[in-house]
Amino acid sequence: HYPLRRQRQMCIRDRFKETESLINQAERQPGTHIQVNKIKSKLNQSKQQILQMELATQLKSCELGLAKLSNLKSYSE
Repeated sequence: HYPLRRQRQMCIRDRFKETESLINQAERQPGTHIQVNKIKSKLNQSKQQILQMELATQLKSCELGLAKLSNLKSYSE
């Protein structure tokens, strides 16, 4: 469970790095600043949404894990 979550986080991070690299390259091209600014804005919005979804997933996962531990504890008592 944890390795998959870690792998997903790394994949998301790598995709953002690649996208930011492409944006940096595009910024060096003449006449692209307006379009690049729009893309940067969309990328930042997407990052925030993904980070919020990831946090919600982690919290849900922790809650499920704690509930299972609680059930195990009540069975052993």
